[in-house]
Amino acid sequence: MNSPSGKVVVPSSGPLNAEIVFIGESPASEELSQGIPLVGRSGRLLNNVLSQVGIDRTKCRIMNLVPVRAPKDKFALHSEEDMEWGLERFATELKQLKNVKVYVPLGANPTNVILGCKPPSRKGKDGFIGQWRGSIIPAVLEDGLPELAEDY
Repeated sequence: MNSPSGKVVVPSSGPLNAEIVFIGESPASEELSQGIPLVGRSGRLLNNVLSQVGIDRTKCRIMNLVPVRAPKDKFALHSEEDMEWGLERFATELKQLKNVKVYVPLGANPTNVILGCKPPSRKGKDGFIGQWRGSIIPAVLEDGLPELAEDY
């Protein structure tokens, strides 16, 4: 399967009945070559952390907001058609997940989409997203799903 611009899709992995969902931005070269999300450098870091806290990755759902590689691996450089298609696909896939207890956005862009707002920037140093790392942020859920940002 390919995106509207013809790029190869890296599908989500893990069970549809997962209680934990990890959300990345887009696949990079290793993910593209293996066809599995989060298997590169960031994926190895995730695996290490999961192992340390006793969470089995195979029982988690791993997704990307846009399941195709971004130009120069920069999320903002996705074509408009791939971005729109990817976010629509992401929202549709979330609706299939009926057992989720925890959504873990991995970075500012996934946090923005899940929370429905932009995380604080460096200009507001006290609220910079890096200071949120490890925090639990309650989300307003509709039908068990996070409200996704309409204007991302």
